[in-house]
Amino acid sequence: MKNLIYLSAAILLSTALIIGCKKEIGQQPLQLIASQHTVKLNQFDTLYLLGTTSHDSVRFSVSPSNPGGSDTYYSYFHMSNNKMIYAFFKPGTYTISATSNGGASVSTTVTVLNQQYTPPPTNTNPPPPPPPAQHDTTTIIPVAGDLSITAKLWKLPNTDSLDVIFTINSVNTYPCGNSSFNLQQSQFNNNFAIDIPNVLQPGASACAKPNQPIMARIEFFPQVNSPVVVGTVYPLTIKVGGTTYTGSMVYGHNYVDITWNYTSGVTFTSTHITL
Repeated sequence: MKNLIYLSAAILLSTALIIGCKKEIGQQPLQLIASQHTVKLNQFDTLYLLGTTSHDSVRFSVSPSNPGGSDTYYSYFHMSNNKMIYAFFKPGTYTISATSNGGASVSTTVTVLNQQYTPPPTNTNPPPPPPPAQHDTTTIIPVAGDLSITAKLWKLPNTDSLDVIFTINSVNTYPCGNSSFNLQQSQFNNNFAIDIPNVLQPGASACAKPNQPIMARIEFFPQVNSPVVVGTVYPLTIKVGGTTYTGSMVYGHNYVDITWNYTSGVTFTSTHITL
């Protein structure tokens, strides 16, 4: 009888442990990660809410907050479902919180120094993004089909400087929607250039979002040593694979005009960009 009791207790304990392990494996705790916890005024900081999927409803909030008023504290770009980019205009310590599907929030803090941020020069090409951490080998594949670019302007508060943001979307879909453009950009002497030689496709175990287009976003910052002059024509070159497309950009006080004579390959959704 005692042996039966001991055996029953052991079975119950094993079952509880298995259920607990399954629950622990199935639930990933949310984590709010900042790319930097100390930034300067007008410096971009990226916040990621880890532990969510593309189907989750994610909301971000900032405290203290006074967006849209005469004394704006910050601005932001919504890059993806679980990713936000902030620029702060007042020094201090800010608490950024995020929730997923209306659940409990997680928070982190960012300290903003009372110093103006000066973007680094982009005269050298940055290295391509690292491949995702995985056991499979990342594959280099050609760029498939046309690319569509949407341009947007961003003006830093209390300045006359315009940032030009290009969102590059593939028209075709890819077997792995989480593939990435192998992209490089340069801005030497305000010769704006983008080079996309190919696409980096993750290995089979990391492939996600099948048969979807891919997207990249780049930004051309004002250069301290080579400021743009209103009304001056600056070259714009975009190379995709082995094909080079050429155009130009002209800055106004609150707009940018792009001259681009292509109807396929690489196109712009609009060539007159205003704030």
